[in-house]
Amino acid sequence: MITIDHKIKFGERYDSGAYKTTTFYFEADTSLLKELVGNKYPEADGMTISIECPINCFDACKASVEISPDEEIGGTATEYDWTAIVLPYEEIDALIDMAMKQ
Repeated sequence: MITIDHKIKFGERYDSGAYKTTTFYFEADTSLLKELVGNKYPEADGMTISIECPINCFDACKASVEISPDEEIGGTATEYDWTAIVLPYEEIDALIDMAMKQ
């Protein structure tokens, strides 16, 4: 279980007409990454969380969640190993709410 707090910041929203999905991206620090996967990515500078839902249907039970460690390359944070994870619905809802308030 992750704690929705100052470790997570909303990044951006992407609507895909082709796939009929909305994806919310969040940035988080390495302490959260370590909480979720241990020391699997010691080189990571941070992490990205993505929540993908059917477009205009932001129901947690229809969402998929992935995380990726980030590494700064040439001054840009680059995601490099997307992995699906399971989060409780209330945590997915809290993240979606955070995104919708932006």
